[in-house]
Amino acid sequence: STVLHSKSLGNPFFLRQTMEVLCKEGYFHFSLIERKWKWDLDEILDLRLDDNVVALLTRQMSKLPEDLLIGLKAASCIGNFIPYSIVGILSKHLGLDLDAIFRSLVQRSYLTDNDSTRFRFAHDRIHQAAYTMMSKKQQRDDHMKIGLAICRYVLEYNENDYDMMFIGVNQLNQGGPDALSDERQHFTIAQLNLKAGQRALALTDFPSAFSFFDHGIKFLRPDYWKIHYQLSLTLFSAAVESACALSDATHVTSFTEVVLKHSQCLE
Repeated sequence: STVLHSKSLGNPFFLRQTMEVLCKEGYFHFSLIERKWKWDLDEILDLRLDDNVVALLTRQMSKLPEDLLIGLKAASCIGNFIPYSIVGILSKHLGLDLDAIFRSLVQRSYLTDNDSTRFRFAHDRIHQAAYTMMSKKQQRDDHMKIGLAICRYVLEYNENDYDMMFIGVNQLNQGGPDALSDERQHFTIAQLNLKAGQRALALTDFPSAFSFFDHGIKFLRPDYWKIHYQLSLTLFSAAVESACALSDATHVTSFTEVVLKHSQCLE
C-alpha cells in the first residue's frame, strides 16, 4: 500500500489506473494454488508507470461524451487550475455549460473543486493525458481561441482586470503567431502584450514583463518598423528595460542594436 500510495500520490482515480496497469502487465496476480494475491515488490518499485498510465488515461478519456471531452481539453489548455471567473467566459465562447461539464468531470474524479475559487486537475498526469490528446496544431489553435475570448471580455467589460488579462495574453502567447489567420490580429496581440508587460513592469515582475514584451515583438509582422513604428519602438525599448532589470546582457545588446538601427531619432 505504501508503494502504490507513492506512485499514485494518494489520488484515488490515479491509484485505480495504476492498479489496472499493474494487473494488465502481470505485476500482480491471484494464485489459485496459494489462494492469495502475489506480487514482486522490487519490480513494482523499479517500474516507471507514467507513460503506461497516461496511455490508459488517454484511452479512457476518448470514450467520454463529446461535451465532457471538449471541456476536459479546454481545461487542459488553461492549466492545472481553472479559475471560476474564466468558466463563464469560455462557456459563452464554446456554447457549452462548462460549469456543469466541469462538475461532471469532478464526479468522475478527473477534476476537483475543493476550494471556492477554482477547479483543478485531480492529478498532473490527468492534465498531461488530456493535453496530449490534441495535436500540436489543435493545442495552438485552442490556446489562441481561449486567449482571444478572455481578452475580448477584459477589453469590453473591465480593462483594469489585469489578472484576467495576464491569463488571456499568456494563452495568446502559447498559441503563437502561427495560430492566427487574420493579419490585423497580430497588431492587436502585440498591443495586448505591451499593455500586460507594462503592468508587470509596474509590479516589478521583470521576468513576466520581459516575456510579454518579447512575445509582443514576435507577433509583429514583416516591415513592422515601417508599418507600426511607434509600437515597435515602444516594445523594443521596454524589452531592453526589463532585460536590464534581469541583468540579461545578451538581450539588452541584441534589442538595443535593433532600436539603434531603426530609430528615426534618439533623444
